[in-house]
Amino acid sequence: MATPALQAANPLRLPHFRTAEVTIVSLLWLILSVCGGIYLPPRTGWFVIALLMVVYCLFLGRWISARPLGILVNEPI
Repeated sequence: MATPALQAANPLRLPHFRTAEVTIVSLLWLILSVCGGIYLPPRTGWFVIALLMVVYCLFLGRWISARPLGILVNEPI
């Protein structure tokens, strides 16, 4: 049996629904960006992939810092 000092403490553990949200959105964005690069004309595909990357950055910021603008906000609320 492990002592309490050796047990991994993870105070920032996400709930299961949050982990599912991160996984689903990440896979969806990956699939959309690959399909956009393959099936759209080069110029349109580039803009679609750039837009998907910006929106994914906003999602990541919300997941990491739990604020609406996430990592784009420099000051605490």
